[in-house]
Amino acid sequence: MMRMYSCSLVLALTVALWSCGDEDGDGPRILGPDVPRAAPGEEEIFTVKQVSFTSVDSVEVSALFGVADGDEARPVVILVHEVEGSKEEWLRATPLFSDLLKRGYNVLAIDLRGHGATLLPEDSQPLSWEDVEESFLDVGAALTWLRSQVATVDATRIAVVGTGVGGNVAYVSMGAFPLQIKAAVCLSPGAWAGSDPIVPIVIGEGLTNFRPHSILFMVGENDVITLTNGVELSFLDFAVFLFGQTADPSNVLVLPDSADHGLDILNNNPRAYEFFFSWLEGKL
Repeated sequence: MMRMYSCSLVLALTVALWSCGDEDGDGPRILGPDVPRAAPGEEEIFTVKQVSFTSVDSVEVSALFGVADGDEARPVVILVHEVEGSKEEWLRATPLFSDLLKRGYNVLAIDLRGHGATLLPEDSQPLSWEDVEESFLDVGAALTWLRSQVATVDATRIAVVGTGVGGNVAYVSMGAFPLQIKAAVCLSPGAWAGSDPIVPIVIGEGLTNFRPHSILFMVGENDVITLTNGVELSFLDFAVFLFGQTADPSNVLVLPDSADHGLDILNNNPRAYEFFFSWLEGKL
C-alpha cells in the first residue's frame, strides 16, 4: 500500500512489491558518450554525450545528455544525484535513465559541484554544506544550456528529479527557477544540521522570490536515521515539511512499512515507478 497526501485529501493505493528489473534483457541499452544509433531493425541504442556548461559563479558543470528517438524537440528531465554520488549512478544503479529515453524524454544527468567531474568553486576543498546549499546554481546552469539546444529540447517542458539530498537540491531548484522548471520529483529528501536544535537545511532559506510548486515527494514511511543519542530523524517528516512549503499541484507518496530510500523507492516498487511516470506525463 502507498499513501499519497495532497493539499485537500489523502488517497490510499494498494500495491504489490516486486523487482522492477527487466528480466528478459530486451530493454533499451545506453552506450556512450557519442555512440551512434543502431540501424533500423537492430537493437535500440540511445546516444549519450558528455557535455559541460558554466554556472553563474564560474563552476564548470559536467553532465551526460541523452537524446530520445526522433528529430523533434522533446521535454527534458534533469537528474540530480545523492551527496557523494555522481551522474553515473543514474546509469548503473537504476533503469530510470534508459526508461526515460524509451518513453520519449531527453535526459540530462549532472555532477553537482564537488562531485564527479565537477569541481568546487575556485577548486576549494573539502565539500561543505554551504557548497550543497549553492548546488541549485548547477541546475540553473543546466537550464541555461538546455535553452540553447533548440533542435532537441522543448525548453517549456523541463522537469528535475533528485534523490536523497539531491532531492533537496531539486526542491530548491524548483523554488529558485519556478518559471523554468515545470515539474519535479524528490526521492527521500532530507538534510539536517546542528545538535540542539537539529534543523532542516538545503531548503532554499534566504532565497528571494522562492516559489516551489508542482513537486511529487516520494518517501518510505520507515526511512529514518538514528543518531548516537537515540534521536530519530525521519525522511517522511522532512518530505511532509517540504510539501507544506510547496504550492499546488503537489503530492507526497508514502510507501507504508518501507525503509526504501532514494532510488530504491523506484527500483523496488513497480507501482511507485509507474506513478512517477504518470506524474511526469501529467505535468509535462
